Amino acid sequence: KDAHARDCVRYTELTLAGWRVLRFTWEQVMQHPAYVREVLAVVGADRAA
Repeated sequence: KDAHARDCVRYTELTLAGWRVLRFTWEQVMQHPAYVREVLAVVGADRAA
C-alpha cells in the first residue's frame, strides 16, 4: 500500500514536470516486447511531430 502511494506521488510529479509516464509489467516487457516497442514508437512519433 505504501509503495502504491509513493508511485502515485511520483507519477503525478513527473506528469506535472511534463513527462509522459508509460507503465509496463515485467511480463509485457519479457513476453510481449513487440507490443512495448510499438507503444514506444507511437509515443516517440507523437513527440517528434
